[in-house]
Amino acid sequence: MPGSSLAGTPVALRHVLVSLSARYTLGIMLEVDKDTRVKQIRRCGKCGAEAVRVSNVTSHYVNGGYSGRTYEHECTQCKRTWKSRSLLRLLGQGFLAGVTFLVGVGAIVGFITGLTPLYDDSIQGLAMSYGLFGAMGLFGLVYGTMLGKGILNLLLNPVARVLP
Repeated sequence: MPGSSLAGTPVALRHVLVSLSARYTLGIMLEVDKDTRVKQIRRCGKCGAEAVRVSNVTSHYVNGGYSGRTYEHECTQCKRTWKSRSLLRLLGQGFLAGVTFLVGVGAIVGFITGLTPLYDDSIQGLAMSYGLFGAMGLFGLVYGTMLGKGILNLLLNPVARVLP
């Protein structure tokens, strides 16, 4: 195994480390099988059929730490598709969207009311300050709306039954 991180490791120890990593990977795959959202059959909000299933699950990791899942749902009758996020992913991304929106709008309100002094009173400084923080607030609003759409889809497509 030249070039790998196990290059100087004895053969017996390499075998143990490789088998442990294979079990860890297998454990992640089995974890998706135990996920209740994967086993749910939902009623389609568009055609009304009890035919919405999870077609794909993506597990997300940030710097090696688990950060939630994204589920792709598809109605097998009308072929409508939509995405939803796990609670952990929704909380993390919702926090990011909320903070981005509040900082952007808060800075603009501070500029308008005079609570936050501007760095530069020139027209370029004003344009940069309002433009950057306005874009930041708009980004937070749009991102929060996208997250809200996923929650709304879960509400409009209720669980019909759960597979064993």
